[in-house]
Amino acid sequence: MHLALLCTFATLANIGARKLGTRLYTGTWHIPLSVLIGAGVELAVKYVLDKIGRVFRSRVDRRSIFDAFRCASFG
Repeated sequence: MHLALLCTFATLANIGARKLGTRLYTGTWHIPLSVLIGAGVELAVKYVLDKIGRVFRSRVDRRSIFDAFRCASFG
C-alpha cells in the first residue's frame, strides 16, 4: 500500500510538471523538455517520499536506548 501511494504521488507530480512545462515554454523542443522536467520531478518526489517513509517505518529498540543512556551516564 505504501509503495502504491508513493508511485501515485510521484506520477501526479510528473504529469503536473509536464503540463506546467508545456505551458511555460512553447518553443521547438517543448515536448522533450517537458518529459525531461517531468521525469526529474518524479525522481525527486520518489526520493523524498521514500526517505520520509523510511524514517517513519524504522523501529527503535527501547532496550538499546536505555543501554546507551546508562553507558553515557555512568561510564
